[in-house]
Amino acid sequence: MAQIVHDLAPGAALSFATAFESEASFAGNIRGLAAAGADVIVDDVAWFEEPFFQDGPVANAISDVVGSGTTYLTAAGNDNLFEAVNEIASWETPVFRDSGGCPAELEAATEGVASQCLDFDPDPGPGNVDDTFGITVEKGEELTVDLQWAEPWKGVEADIDAYLLDESGKPIEEEEEEGDPVFAGSHRNNLAAGLQRPTELFGWTNDQKNNGPKEVQLVIDRCFGVDCNEDASVAATPRLKFILLQNGSGVSSTEYPQSAGADIVGPSVFGHAAAPAAISVAAVNQANSAVPEDYSARGPAKHFFKPVGETESHGLSAVPAEAIAEEIIEKPDVAATDCNRTTFFATKVGSVYRFCGTSAAAPHAAAVAALALQANPSLTPAEIAQGLRDTARPLAPVYQRAVGAGLVDAHEMVEETALPPRITITGPAAALSRERLPKIAFEANRPVTFRCEIDGSAPFPCASPFEPEEPLADGIHGFVVSGVDLAGRRGTSEVSLFTVDTKPPRTKIRRHPRRNIRIRSPKVKAAFRFTSDDDGASFICRIDGGLFRFCAPRIVRKFGPGPHAVRVKAVDGAGNVDATPAVFRFKVKRVGR
Repeated sequence: MAQIVHDLAPGAALSFATAFESEASFAGNIRGLAAAGADVIVDDVAWFEEPFFQDGPVANAISDVVGSGTTYLTAAGNDNLFEAVNEIASWETPVFRDSGGCPAELEAATEGVASQCLDFDPDPGPGNVDDTFGITVEKGEELTVDLQWAEPWKGVEADIDAYLLDESGKPIEEEEEEGDPVFAGSHRNNLAAGLQRPTELFGWTNDQKNNGPKEVQLVIDRCFGVDCNEDASVAATPRLKFILLQNGSGVSSTEYPQSAGADIVGPSVFGHAAAPAAISVAAVNQANSAVPEDYSARGPAKHFFKPVGETESHGLSAVPAEAIAEEIIEKPDVAATDCNRTTFFATKVGSVYRFCGTSAAAPHAAAVAALALQANPSLTPAEIAQGLRDTARPLAPVYQRAVGAGLVDAHEMVEETALPPRITITGPAAALSRERLPKIAFEANRPVTFRCEIDGSAPFPCASPFEPEEPLADGIHGFVVSGVDLAGRRGTSEVSLFTVDTKPPRTKIRRHPRRNIRIRSPKVKAAFRFTSDDDGASFICRIDGGLFRFCAPRIVRKFGPGPHAVRVKAVDGAGNVDATPAVFRFKVKRVGR
């Protein structure tokens, strides 16, 4: 991912923190990167138990850093599955429909513990009851089922269990524990104080001993009462959803491949990839930008609760989050290319290594966000997210749930959000000069076409350094330069005012001694004061046969017997020097004591 970012935004400084230790560590490292100065953060990691129906700890951290000015992007996930034209990665029902029992062999094997199973058949008509959900798993592939229901963390009242049966309806046994069989699936006590999460997660592998695909049957049981869980609510019949987390393959068909009634089939964006504060990125193959990758997760997601509560130290709060009206979160936001060339962590296609998946798409979009920030550092995370959506290239409407606004367009994003070019005048160095043909230097922070104006003239094409065609007259002059970049944005410099002064100042010796001085001592002090018609002038003096040196407007010197001459020239701020020095000649004569 860092290599991809560097490829598009080579000037970006890169930092890294792991997301693999725990959800809490992941969230902490997000905040740590932002605190260390990260302007853009991107990840491609999902924790399977992140909540479907509310923001979890990782999403909370994203919300925090985005609120503080950091842009956050994440991979949408690779969990979409196809059966022919049907997207079958998830199944969702708005309420637990009790079938009135469970498959006979499951009830017998669990000695009645599993007795209130879900009816998967969306048809409410009499006799339309189906307490199993068929899933075909390919040879050698692992089935991963993430089952969740719409109750808040720390506010779980329903205890939902999942079992896996073989194609004959017999519970699949995985191992024995103290002489008792352990059935494939997940059936923990969700109300336990140390858990309180509405989640069951399990995997099962169709191992290589089988000759081909194998159909298994998912059963979902509502566990309550003295035979199962006395603490569970008898009245809790929540919305349920499971996602087949297959990374794009391994399951070839399901019993209910299409949405029907109120049941919804397909959407597989979940966890912090569904966080409203995050920019969720789908994948489009670099070889065909017209269609999304089959495996790129589809949206939308739904939230029914406020975010998971946290303490000030970001530990989990014991108070469950409040319920909210159904919030449909349109994800992914945008798409970016994948299967581009990299030098490692990739699939070799012929002689070329390519990195595929939304893990490759997300850093492409993140790099574009970085380029936009370089062109306009004042952009907020909301402006970057909106800019990526507004400038994306739409795909066919049928793909909206797969790619959101469309394929990220780096050129359009930067051109749309960049500030006007910044034009800076770097010369002349002095605001006052005797140069009638000054060379004025200027520059821009990006390629532009320059136009200059001097002393209110009409703009004309120019280049740096600019030199007037005709000598400038003495006096104050103004210079402005503008520049238009490749996107047509115009930037203009501040007005540069400078003065051309070619007239030398006139010098006068205002105070001096007598022309003939008689002394008895070896030397006598004599004071001089100089003035000029230029109030800001400085002076250079030459005493007798010495060199001209800078001197103060008033000087006092000692002179011995003999003739003397003091010559002085005024020098103005532009460097003009009086060509005719003022001169005072005098004699010092020593007389007897």
